Amino acid sequence: MSKKLKVDPVLVGLIQILDKISDKTAADDFGFPITLFVDGTVLSGKAVSGATYFKKFADSYEQFFAGFGDKEAAKSFGDSYRIAGERHHPSHLGYRESDDPGYIHLIDVSIVLGDGQLMAGSGMDIRLKLEEVDGFMVGRMQRN
Repeated sequence: MSKKLKVDPVLVGLIQILDKISDKTAADDFGFPITLFVDGTVLSGKAVSGATYFKKFADSYEQFFAGFGDKEAAKSFGDSYRIAGERHHPSHLGYRESDDPGYIHLIDVSIVLGDGQLMAGSGMDIRLKLEEVDGFMVGRMQRN
């Protein structure tokens, strides 16, 4: 039997506000800096809406696959993730403000090591279940 983890209601509220503003403005670059604590790992990046996350994912991988010469297959792949992103707009989900968004989407993520240094190769995008988040702070950790 799986144990349901409690999701921080403040974090849920921040994601709901993010989704609502993103949906109303259709701004692909809207988001806020956040640092998450996940099972002993520190992730620091920019929280964005699910729609923005999937659009960026689609664009990145479409470019990647186009490099192999099959632009039609690359476009098909990208389009499938753009459609997934459109489905993440609150207006397409029958979204209610009381709904738990379920996931947080971060772009340009840095992983902070135990000694405070940023891990090499950071800059990835992550989709994470909210129930996995142990804690958070608004703001991004950066090198001094």
